[in-house]
Amino acid sequence: MSRHLRALADPWGLLLAVCAVLVGVAIHLPGVATALVGLAVWAGRALVPYLLGRMAEEPVPPDVEPGSPEAVWLDKAIDAEADFDSLVLEGPLLELRPTVDETVTALYTLAETATATRRAGGEPDDAVSVLAWATLGLQEAVSHIAGLSTPEDPSGDDLADLGERLEEIRLVVLEPTRVR
Repeated sequence: MSRHLRALADPWGLLLAVCAVLVGVAIHLPGVATALVGLAVWAGRALVPYLLGRMAEEPVPPDVEPGSPEAVWLDKAIDAEADFDSLVLEGPLLELRPTVDETVTALYTLAETATATRRAGGEPDDAVSVLAWATLGLQEAVSHIAGLSTPEDPSGDDLADLGERLEEIRLVVLEPTRVR
């Protein structure tokens, strides 16, 4: 069932519609007007979240040339971030989440810089090298997390090692983006 049909079948929407109809009856609205008020409340309860969702600002996709080396590495970094999210749902490893977020955000900027350099006729080799190195580092960290016997409760050494690795990656990636 689509999410719009589920919204129409939502019991709260139906309850609000019934309440609106009862209020219409209590204040002696004509039958057609009472039915229309109930229908409007019912449909409104389903449509308002949809309309508000459409009005919410959608993130702007990065301006990266599709199929370029920087796009490939950025996609792999985004996949590593998603894998991190799926593996780390609770526990002390959650404190590494801001570092991963900041690193991937900086990788977006770095990928955009590489594309801009390429479009301007330059060679973005340095930026692509940093993208590749950082992405491989993120993938390695995620692989390490996946290999832990209990990702929810890693040993202190595992946590410290992962924290140091991710912080090193973050710092290396942030350095070229600060120059912009």
